[in-house]
Amino acid sequence: MINRSNLITASAMSGVLFLTSCATPPGSGQNVIAYNFNQAFKNPNACSNNSRDLGAVLGAAGGAGLGLLIGGNVKSALIGAAAGAAAGFGVGYVMDTRRCDIYKIAENNQLKVAAATLNADQIGEQPVPGQGGSVGTNVIIQDNGQFEPDSAQLTPNAQNGLPQIAQQYNPATIASQQKGNAASNTEAAQNRTVLVISRTSGNDDSSADPAILSVERAQTVAKVMAASGVPAQNIYYQGAGDSESVVPSSDPSAKDVNNSTQILDFPDKQALQSYLGKNATNPPASAVAPSGSEAAQPVPGVAAQTASTGEEARWSGYDFGGQAVTGTPQTVALGPSNSTPGLSLISSAYAATPMNIEACVLDHPRQSAPVVNYATGEELPVSGAVPGFYGAPWEGGFNGNLVDALHVYVPIDEGNTIPDPTLEIYKNYHSGVSKPNFRKPVPVNVYRSQNKILYRMFVGGPLKCLDLVVDKNTPQGQGVLYYDHSGQLFAANGALALQH
Repeated sequence: MINRSNLITASAMSGVLFLTSCATPPGSGQNVIAYNFNQAFKNPNACSNNSRDLGAVLGAAGGAGLGLLIGGNVKSALIGAAAGAAAGFGVGYVMDTRRCDIYKIAENNQLKVAAATLNADQIGEQPVPGQGGSVGTNVIIQDNGQFEPDSAQLTPNAQNGLPQIAQQYNPATIASQQKGNAASNTEAAQNRTVLVISRTSGNDDSSADPAILSVERAQTVAKVMAASGVPAQNIYYQGAGDSESVVPSSDPSAKDVNNSTQILDFPDKQALQSYLGKNATNPPASAVAPSGSEAAQPVPGVAAQTASTGEEARWSGYDFGGQAVTGTPQTVALGPSNSTPGLSLISSAYAATPMNIEACVLDHPRQSAPVVNYATGEELPVSGAVPGFYGAPWEGGFNGNLVDALHVYVPIDEGNTIPDPTLEIYKNYHSGVSKPNFRKPVPVNVYRSQNKILYRMFVGGPLKCLDLVVDKNTPQGQGVLYYDHSGQLFAANGALALQH
């Protein structure tokens, strides 16, 4: 008898397995993430039949269970298994065919592509009984070779190849590849929904704003999709800027894949929203703290900062009771990372590994645009807030100074933007004081692990920045404030509490 839990596990891994088939394991001391990255973009077996074969197995298992439930006997189970195997085989065949065709198009047009199959459990939904687990594809196209430098203009190769890739998502193309009832296939194909995500960290010497450039590039790809016959109302796009990474590593080999365009397709809009609610974004590659001896080395220009400018001198009288920072500021330990099989093609290399994020003074605001419908220009509605981050303030006292973060809101859906909170500071606070000495809307970065959330505020003024770490199971948070005092960088630790 087939073990269903094992089948679900196999389904979750199927999108990764084909990328590493026919490959040798990484050598001793080799970066596992870099190794899997190279395998993804140099895959020798792009036209495997993993989805087809696994879809048949899952379909048979689901069909047998459904047949047994309805008919109550072995014959009904066998009939259901046969029907389910056929359905799962058909869905998987479409996904395998698309993936293979996209690889061929990319190769003919000198574009670098990685692709895998999306399964129902990866997007937060249950497999349809008797139809297997494959629901869509996850395609990543490197921007190197796709766009002109610092531009949303397609290269000549991409002008030729991208419409051919987009054609694979045309409902007519999808319906023609499916077996069975033509009318039903056409209706299902017309409902399929596409999400285009552009990630652009920019070059070190680039003057382009990553957030703006990524939106423009996502719009360019969405426009090509619509021109290739994909219904405009079924196309969504997002410019993620440098707010997230496909590969959460500071290894230089991750740079190319983190400057990329990702195309995911789903059975319908509801499945897209399920995906956004389930899959957490990864910390940007440059925000992950180095490991080993590197983490103990001083960072020039951070450990001994001066209040030389007039603006810095204006706030030098604030003292939050911290200690002078010597060497590298302490990293933020968030515990095991989220496993995001739907987002990354090589998630098995880092799933559940510890998330150690560099201090906020070594980071910068990473702006991400919302998920937008191409036809209407409307943002995808927010589905809800993370517990403890529903708009109520967080408050804490530091050496007699009161620090308030107002309108602290984090949506559950990763595809939605995070609004700027307002930070207030009451210097030498005492009862009866009603007006803050400092008040300002501030940008934020949010990093999520399995059990904790890092809510990072970039302040400017009396504080350089504030890291608020909150356990998902408690309304209590620990804060680290960085500020200049007596010509040096200081850090103060203390508790912040949610104000109901």
